[in-house]
Amino acid sequence: MECDVDFATPSAEWQQQIVQKTPNNKVDTSIQFASAHTATATQGREYTADNPFQSELLSSINLTDSGSSKDVLHLEFSLEDSGLQYEPGDILAVAVANDLTLVEEVLSLSGLDRHTPVNINGQVTDLYNALLNQRELSTLTRRQMKMYAEYIGHAELLAAANDKNNLKEWLYAADWADVFRQFPGKVEAQALVDILRPLQPRQYSIASSPNAHPDEVHLLVKRVEYDFNGRTHLGAASNWLARLQAGDKAAVHIKPNVHFKLPASADSKIIMIGAGTGVAPFRSFLFEREAQGISGNSWLFFGEQRFRTDFLYQTEWQQFLANGTLERMSVAFSRDQARKVYVQHRLLEEAAEVYQWLQEGAYLYVCGDMNGMAKDVHNALIEIVASQRNINAVDAAAWLEQLMGEHRYQRDVY
Repeated sequence: MECDVDFATPSAEWQQQIVQKTPNNKVDTSIQFASAHTATATQGREYTADNPFQSELLSSINLTDSGSSKDVLHLEFSLEDSGLQYEPGDILAVAVANDLTLVEEVLSLSGLDRHTPVNINGQVTDLYNALLNQRELSTLTRRQMKMYAEYIGHAELLAAANDKNNLKEWLYAADWADVFRQFPGKVEAQALVDILRPLQPRQYSIASSPNAHPDEVHLLVKRVEYDFNGRTHLGAASNWLARLQAGDKAAVHIKPNVHFKLPASADSKIIMIGAGTGVAPFRSFLFEREAQGISGNSWLFFGEQRFRTDFLYQTEWQQFLANGTLERMSVAFSRDQARKVYVQHRLLEEAAEVYQWLQEGAYLYVCGDMNGMAKDVHNALIEIVASQRNINAVDAAAWLEQLMGEHRYQRDVY
C-alpha cells in the first residue's frame, strides 16, 4: 500500500503522471486534486502538514498535583499573525521529533553509522536526521515485523508476525530498540528507513475557544511513560511537548473536525462526557458558550483517578457553574473509594434525567479512549435507553444510531 500515511509525495507524482498522459496535457481545470501541495501553492497562508505554522509556546502548566500517578500538561500556543482559524471541537496537529535516547539506542543496537546517507522521497539526508525527525521509532506494526523478519531472515519472528493472535501485547508496548534487542539482525540504513513509517504530526483536541482566547490555541496532554522489557519507554509526542519551554516553537496546523461541533442553536442542551484529557474539547465548548453569553442547558460528566491530585481544570469548572455557563456537573474519581467509579456509573445513576435531556433534544458528546471509556459509556447509554423506553438492547442501540445519524450523538474517540 504505497500511500499508507505518507501520501503527499506519491499523490503529487500520480497527479503529474495523469497530466502527462492526458492528450495535449489538457486537464479539466474544474477538477481539483486533494493535495496539500496544491492548497499551499494557491493559498500561501493555508498552513498544512507540509507547510506548518511555527507557533510559539506561551506557557506550559502541570495540572496534576504532587502524589498523582501522571503528569497532565496544559499548553498554550500563539497563533498571532498566522491567520489560522478554528472552531470548538477542531484538532491541532503538532509535528514532533523522536526522543534522543531512543535514536541513540537504535543506532547502537543496529550497528549503523549515523552519517550514512539515506533517501526519503527523493531527498537525501543522513540516517541520524531521518531517525530523529522523519521516521517513527516508538510504534510498531505487524507488517513492519514481517518486512524486517524477511530482510534479516528471521524465521521465528516471521512466523510470529504472520500469526494474528501472536505479538499483540508486544507490538502495543514495544519500540524499535526492543526489536533490535530481541531480534537482532544486520540491516542496511536505507532498508531500515524504508521499513519505518513516516513520523506523523500528533493530533490533539483543542481545549480553547477562538472567541475566549484570541490568537491562541490550548492543548491538554498527558505525558506517556511506562516500563517494558526492563526499559523506560516514553511517548514520543507527549514527552517532546513536555520538554518545550516558553518561547520554543512547534510546527502546527489545524484539522477541522466537522463531526464534533456545538449545535447551531444556542437553546440546545448539551451533555458532555469525558475522562482525563478527553475533557479538552468540553473546555473549548464551555468557554465558547460563555463568550457568546449562552447560559445553562449544559451537563458535564468528568472522570479521573483522584479528586485531590487529578481534578483537571477544577477552578474553571467551578467558575462555569457559578456564572451559569455550566448547569450541571457529575464527577467520578475512580481511586477515591474501594469500588472503582467511572463516568459510565454516574450516567447510570442519573439515567432518568439523562434520558429526559435527550428527549428534550439534547446533543450528546463523548471524547476519549475508543476501546475503554467510550465503549463503556456507549454500553451504559444503551442500558439507559432500554430501561427508560422499556425496550430491548438491540432497539436501544438502534435508537442511539438514529441520534448519530441526526448528529445529536457525536464522538471524538482514539
